Formats: sequence, C-alpha cells, structure tokens
Amino acid sequence: FPPDSDLQSLVLYRTNFSGSLPASTGNLGQLSRLDIYQCQFSGSLPKSMTNLTQLVHLDLSSNMFTVPIPSFNMSRNLMEIDLSNNSLNGNIPSSLFALPSLETIDLSYNQFSGVDEFPNVSSSVLNSVFLSGNNLQGTVPSSLLALPSLETIDLSNNQFSGVDEFPNVSSSMLNFVYLSSNNLQGTIPSSLFALPSLERIDLSNNQFSGVDEFSNVSSSMLKYLSLTSCKLGVFPYPIKNLALFDLDLSNNQISGEIPNWIWKVALNLNLSHNQLVGMQEPYYFQNLSSLDLSFNQLHGTIPILLPNALHVDLSSNNFQSSIPSDIGNNLIATYVSLSNSGLTGVIPESICKASNLEVLDLSNNTLSGKIP
Repeated sequence: FPPDSDLQSLVLYRTNFSGSLPASTGNLGQLSRLDIYQCQFSGSLPKSMTNLTQLVHLDLSSNMFTVPIPSFNMSRNLMEIDLSNNSLNGNIPSSLFALPSLETIDLSYNQFSGVDEFPNVSSSVLNSVFLSGNNLQGTVPSSLLALPSLETIDLSNNQFSGVDEFPNVSSSMLNFVYLSSNNLQGTIPSSLFALPSLERIDLSNNQFSGVDEFSNVSSSMLKYLSLTSCKLGVFPYPIKNLALFDLDLSNNQISGEIPNWIWKVALNLNLSHNQLVGMQEPYYFQNLSSLDLSFNQLHGTIPILLPNALHVDLSSNNFQSSIPSDIGNNLIATYVSLSNSGLTGVIPESICKASNLEVLDLSNNTLSGKIP
C-alpha cells in the first residue's frame, strides 16, 4: 500500500490471500473499515496498524493470526473489534477495553489464558464482550463485570473456576450472561439474580453446589435460566419466586420428588435426565406450555397431561401403568412422548380427540389391543 493513501474501506473477506498482513497496511491512515475475515492470513499483526487512527470497524476474524496485538490507543473512533477464530494467546491486553468509542469486542475462539485487570472503566461505552472458547482461568475478572454499559457478556467454554459477587448491581445494564462450560464451583452468587435488566443466564455445564439465597425478585426481568449439567443434586429452592419463560435443570443428579412450587416458576420446564421418582401435588400445570421429564425414574400412574402444554415428554421412565382413559380430553399438545415408560393395556380412544396432535410416541412399551 502506498504512503498517505486515501483509501477509507478495505474489504477482502472470504478470499484466498495468505501469508502475513503487510506492514504497509499502516500506510492506510484514512481507513475507517478493515474487513479481512475468513481468509488465510497468518503470523503476527503488524505494529504499523497503530497508525490506523481513523478506524471505526475492524474485523480480522477466522484467520491464523498470532500475538502480539498492536496497540489501538490512537484509534479513538474504533467501535467494533472482531479478532475471533484466530491463534491469539497470552493475556488479553487491558488497552483494548480502554478505547473510548469501543462498543463491541469479540475475541472468542482463540487461545487466551487471562485478562489483564483494567481500572477506570467508568467512561467505557463497551456493551458487548465475547470471550468464549479460550483458555481463560481463575476467577472471572471483576473489572469485566464492572463495565458500566455492558449488556452482553459471553465467557462460555473457558476454564474459569469462580465468579465473585457482581459489582454495581443497581446500575448494571447487563441483559445476557453466558458462563456455560467452565469449571465454576461453589454457590451461584445472589447478586447475579439482582441485576435489574438481566433477561438470560446460561450457567450450564459447571460444578455448582447450589444457589445463594436472594430476595426482591418481584421486579426481576429474568426470563431464561439454564442450569443443566451443574451437579446440583437438589432443586435450587431460592429460585422458587421467579417467573421465567424457560428453566432448564436437566442432568443435575436431582433425586426424590418434584416439589410442587416448580410448576409455577417457568412456562417451559426441562427436568430430564435426573433421578426423580414422583411429583408433589397439587400439580399447578395450568401455565406450563412445555414439560420434559424424560429419562427419570418416575413410577406409578401417569399424571393428567398438561391442559395448556404444546410439548410433553415423559419418555424413558418407569410408570408400569396403563394410559389414562381420558388422556385425549381437552389435550391441545402437538407433541406427546410416552415411549419406553413401562406402559401396559390399550391405547385409549380419547386420544383421537386430540386434534392438534402431530407427534405421538408410544414406542417401546407393552401395549395391546387395537389402535384407535
């Protein structure tokens, strides 16, 4: 690239360019947009990129770049950085989080092992941070969680072992928190549930032992909570007053009876792949639209199917009973699975009244008689 170039936008994505990014890239002092994602560039990023002071959008994702990352301290207009899917390693430099106009940074699927602490974030406008699929370890950095404009943070698929109480809870703007597939242990901090704007939490595939007690959930915006594969062992009682759309407690080694308060917590409830043996009455099924109790040890008679549910999965249990004769009365479900559940007897004719039913799975049982 010639010196003092007036080029303002360079887009080379999905090409077959390879080798190192030329040092002359630094000659593009007027460049505001650089898109070279999904090419075959490799090696370190040229230090001359510090001269790209007019950059607004930088996308170098899906290449094979290595460290060091040049300083972009002079790029005060830079709003978006995407360096995902490269071979970057070491610590993530704190200077990236100090850029005054930066709103989104994506460093996911690299080989970073840590994040440098960064103070003085009160003026940051950063609202989206994606660091999933790295080798980040230790405790989740509090400086990340303290970013005042942060709305989305994705730290999934790392090796974090702990998360402290969330700072600045009352003023937090966090909407989405993704911490799945780490090594997080201990109890889930209560401050997480106190975040006033939080809508979605994914803490699945960790090693939590429970949930800290929390209160004042009447104003909670939380709608989606995934705690699948967290080795909880018991139902997390502190969540009983939440009003969720989706709650996933599958694969948690939970045994015993299902408490009746759980039916009121979510519209879509997944309790599959546990060791549950029964359900406490009354059932409070009225609000549930989806229920998955598959792969448990439920026995006895099949409960009355949910009157308002569209998806019901009770497969792979041990009911050892007949199908209720009125199962099809007032049933609006489109999907019902009772497969592999030790069912005996005949298929009730009332099932023909379920006019919305699209999938009915009764396989791997010992049913007899005619198909209605």
